[in-house]
Amino acid sequence: DSLCKTNDNSAAEVAALLAPLPVLQVQEYFNQLITSRGCNGIEVKHNGSFGKCVYANSEFEEDELILKDQILVGMQHSSNKVDCLVCSFCFRFVG
Repeated sequence: DSLCKTNDNSAAEVAALLAPLPVLQVQEYFNQLITSRGCNGIEVKHNGSFGKCVYANSEFEEDELILKDQILVGMQHSSNKVDCLVCSFCFRFVG
């Protein structure tokens, strides 16, 4: 017995939400993201073997910030939670 009850309609909706987006739609999203953030010198392209890949199309200086985006979801891995105390907001080491 499942904890999450679904009917035929909701199962189709869930399947649609979990289906991968068309490659062109993903490409347009990343192009818009790169443009809106003012990031020059990079592009995101779909690679049949690896999926989405970030490519440099110009030279960068060492330690130069290339792309900064807001985190969608984050969590500390359970294997280092005991040994490494980090901020639960930004995940910076605190002790």
